[in-house]
Amino acid sequence: MRKERTLGGNRHAILRAVLESLGAQPSDLLYVNTYPSREASVDDFMNERSSIHEEWFDGETGYPGSTLLVVHSLVSSDYLVEVDATVAVRRSPSPDPVHVSS
Repeated sequence: MRKERTLGGNRHAILRAVLESLGAQPSDLLYVNTYPSREASVDDFMNERSSIHEEWFDGETGYPGSTLLVVHSLVSSDYLVEVDATVAVRRSPSPDPVHVSS
C-alpha cells in the first residue's frame, strides 16, 4: 500500500533559510516558480501558499510573480516539488577593492 504524500510545509522553511543566508527576506522575492509532480496535492499546495502569503507579505506591496506548473515527474519519485526562486539582494561594495598583481 502506498502512503499518501503531501507537499508539506518544509519547502517554505527551506526557502526562508536560503533567503536569510543571503541577507534577504521574503519581500525581496521577485518570482517563484513551483513545479509539483503529478503525485503531489495541488490543493494542499494552494492552501499552504495562501497561508504563507498572509504570513510573509502585507498585501500592500504585492506578491512576487509566480508560476505553478504541474509536471509528470521529477528526477526521483521521492521528490514531490521543485521550487525555483528569483530574489533581489543588495550587496554593499567592498570597502577595500581586491587588486591582483602578477
